[in-house]
Amino acid sequence: MLILTPTSQLADCMEIQVIGLLGPVLGFEWLLSSFQVSLISATVFLGTSIGAPMFGYIGDKYGRKTVLMLGAALTCFYGLLSAFSSHFIWILILRSLVGVGVAAQSQAVSYFSEFLPAKSRGRGVAFLAIAYSLGAILEACLAVLILDPYGWQLWLMVSALPMLVFLFFMSFFPESPRFLNTSGFNSKAMLTLRMVADENSTHLPKGMLKRDKKVNVLIYYLITFQILP
Repeated sequence: MLILTPTSQLADCMEIQVIGLLGPVLGFEWLLSSFQVSLISATVFLGTSIGAPMFGYIGDKYGRKTVLMLGAALTCFYGLLSAFSSHFIWILILRSLVGVGVAAQSQAVSYFSEFLPAKSRGRGVAFLAIAYSLGAILEACLAVLILDPYGWQLWLMVSALPMLVFLFFMSFFPESPRFLNTSGFNSKAMLTLRMVADENSTHLPKGMLKRDKKVNVLIYYLITFQILP
């Protein structure tokens, strides 16, 4: 998990970084206007603005793993498909859909931190941020190695592969025990915790797992900022 979850952040950043180079490259090849080049970059963020609230709801209702796999599948599929675009409109549509999938990977922070003890969460989240930064470096290196000699199509396909790797290995990992606990699946949560304990050659504390309550985030902030009594 220490390697897998950061991979999602690395792959996420790679797909975001694509937009910085794809627009100018297509602008030169397809003779696009500066406005059209800007649209190629903007559509990805349009997709993320749609995907973020949608996947936030799905993650709270159906689980972190479900969201991460669904988002990775969308990102990988439309990322690969965009390599075959032959028209400006198609690249806008497909990169927008990539943006929708990319938005799901923010759930990796929740997923990862919910497996960590409280004292390690800060370092764990920082590790994800480092992986995200490495994604930017890797994407720039791929652009240097692939864009000029082989073209943007192959570059887009190679850029989508890390997300495919994440999707494959994520299928073997369990759901977040905290999500299972707050959703009332205590027995499944205990099985996951025992598996994690066995993998780390340690033992769970004695006792039964008590169900935690879900927090309504909207109500929490309304009370915090004294909008509600």
